[in-house]
Amino acid sequence: MGEVRILIVDESSADRFLLRTALIKAGLTRYQIFECSDAATAMDLAQRYSPDAILLDYRLPTEDGISIIPKLSAVCPDAAFLIITRQGDEAAAVRAMKTGASDYLVKDQVLYDPIRIDRAVQSAIYLKSLERENSRILEALRQRNLELEQLTSRLWELSHTDELTGFFNRRFITQRLEDEMHRAQRYHMPLSIVIMDLDYFKRVNDTYGHLAGDRALQTVAQLIRSALRDTDLIGRWGGEEFMLILTNTDNHGAITFCNRLCERIRHHPICIGETVLCLTSSFGVASLSEDMKKTEDLVRRADHNLYRAKAMGRDCVVADETADLSDTLIEWGVS
Repeated sequence: MGEVRILIVDESSADRFLLRTALIKAGLTRYQIFECSDAATAMDLAQRYSPDAILLDYRLPTEDGISIIPKLSAVCPDAAFLIITRQGDEAAAVRAMKTGASDYLVKDQVLYDPIRIDRAVQSAIYLKSLERENSRILEALRQRNLELEQLTSRLWELSHTDELTGFFNRRFITQRLEDEMHRAQRYHMPLSIVIMDLDYFKRVNDTYGHLAGDRALQTVAQLIRSALRDTDLIGRWGGEEFMLILTNTDNHGAITFCNRLCERIRHHPICIGETVLCLTSSFGVASLSEDMKKTEDLVRRADHNLYRAKAMGRDCVVADETADLSDTLIEWGVS
């Protein structure tokens, strides 16, 4: 170990002399020693010289040495603290350790034993270095865990969501549909799904390019997201197809929602550079019924109704039956 900086804080000049002499006489370590008699000067010296260890007398002029440890730690966080007192006091020793001291020494036992005080100081400095290293390792582990959490979250997104729209991908939305269908069947709750498709979207890609098509898809995705409730789910089903899972919603409520969303898409201009596009969409609605045993039954019904909407001229909503809007269970705030 190179030269060690020590700050001795003791009201008694005689005791400061004895402590300095004992440390130097030990001869095991090169010490650079600073000393003072009060807390205010100790704060100044600690900030100026950053000592490796601070020996504090338990009795100082205005306050005890233990009480100034937190103040000194604030300006000199890497220093080790040792409390030195004339009389042993178990309660004070416990208080000193809880406040941050590395050791609690009785003057009569160490002043005339240079080796003993030298070892106490070196041990305190070593323990402080271990604390710093432990803190460094813990911080590195915390940072690494944070990076792993972020990586795990990113991997989850990559494996479960569509990169362009941020919606669930087809595999995961299908899995969520199974979960929601089982829940609805178990608790006898209504459930509806929607497969929607943007009409003639291939013309957008062919005419304006795929980058323009991507921008249009993202704009429509934002419209859909803003229309859904927090409990609803959405996934990208195909190129320009989306699946919506409307929880706790019967056929009437699903039709109401889809008609409003259909109108919203129809009247929302999509600006791509200087080009303004107007898109329309078609919706196939299917609601859970007793004859449906598997998710495939529900998806097949919605897909069939989407096909019917296309055959009817597009830009419309098709379900298994006409809804009586007065019986709608759920309302969406779609304008």
